[in-house]
Amino acid sequence: MKHIKKRFQFQKLATQEEINQLSKVGQYHPYATVSAIKNPPKDHQCFLLTDQNYLLTAFHIKLNGKPFYIPEPDPILIYFNNAYSSYREIREMKNKLVKLLENNTLSESIINELYYYFGLTNGFVIFLFTAVEAFINRNIPDNYIYIVKKRNTTESYDKEQIQRYISFDDKFKKVLKEASSKDFSHSYPLKFQHLTNLKEFRDSIVHTKAGQSGLTPFDYLYKKALSFKYEDTLHAVRDFMNYYEADYVEECNCGNDW
Repeated sequence: MKHIKKRFQFQKLATQEEINQLSKVGQYHPYATVSAIKNPPKDHQCFLLTDQNYLLTAFHIKLNGKPFYIPEPDPILIYFNNAYSSYREIREMKNKLVKLLENNTLSESIINELYYYFGLTNGFVIFLFTAVEAFINRNIPDNYIYIVKKRNTTESYDKEQIQRYISFDDKFKKVLKEASSKDFSHSYPLKFQHLTNLKEFRDSIVHTKAGQSGLTPFDYLYKKALSFKYEDTLHAVRDFMNYYEADYVEECNCGNDW
């Protein structure tokens, strides 16, 4: 798998008419240039035009007393991309670690490599799981109401309440299925199992508990980090997202492998 296309919260290929309008704004509008905008009106929306003629929405921030306009990236894809970057290093580091450990000499350099490797695996799991959870939250329709029927009561949750108060497992297995009328777990049970494994690994990291192994109470974490199916899980998350939102995660066609 190659690195993914970078997307933003809002982006569209500008029409020639829109480019012409922006050109006129650049000449005549009093707030046209960044240097001229000290405190932009709150009811104004800023758009940036890329060198490929894509329109992106941007937010305003002052850094070192100077105004800047930053396009707003899609946070889900940032999390996914961070997991992908970690995976690339994990793949190389694991092979390197195995060769180093075969020497049976626990040098300082090997200790440093172990710490780095386990840090990478933690980052991969946490970022990739965060991408899944954020994706589910975003794909709950704004007007959707989730009904929970209990023995004596019936509870209703709107989108904000679902995000705040419904467990990840219920959102993952019930809410998204009901709201979209699609069931990834039924269509791709093996890929769904990779997502379940990701959730379990993430929970074991975030809610770390000492095991019953005496002097090595956390060996279960490190064994998992050395045996986890990173590539298969990355692909499963990509396919999960694309199942509910076609072509959401796409490999970049720039030709660079990084």
